[in-house]
Amino acid sequence: GRTNRRFQNLYLSGGVFLGGTGSANELDDYEEGAWTPVPKAGNDTISHSVSRSRYIKIGSSVTISATINFDEDSPSGGFLSIQGLPFTSSTNIENHGAVMFNDVHFLHTYQTMNAYMFPPNSKVEFYGTRDAADWVALNGSEVRADSTVQFTMTYFIA
Repeated sequence: GRTNRRFQNLYLSGGVFLGGTGSANELDDYEEGAWTPVPKAGNDTISHSVSRSRYIKIGSSVTISATINFDEDSPSGGFLSIQGLPFTSSTNIENHGAVMFNDVHFLHTYQTMNAYMFPPNSKVEFYGTRDAADWVALNGSEVRADSTVQFTMTYFIA
């Protein structure tokens, strides 16, 4: 294209190279779609509905997002996690993301909340920080009927 004319559609039979011609610069793996989040408290699945869940995979980087509405109080008090990720996480990289909760009954007063994935677990957990204290994992008993969680995270796969 020119500065005053743009390509409308571009079809390539080979890969696209960004920032160089080496194999590390080739964009050869792109995928996007929906995934099925499974919220759990410990080993117990929590009844829920998903109003939005998407992923984008570029090479070994996967970005996920979801909005999950809980239909019942959590059946147990184990740590809250979201499972069913579209790809298995790398075994050596910790991942962090943003999270927002609505109508959750917190057991502690948190300063911040974060989505977190510890390798090699392919599940998202939620941790809060408190003043002059260690991180605290969100407990499933803090989720009630009509609670909502929205989060996004980028993680890496092998």
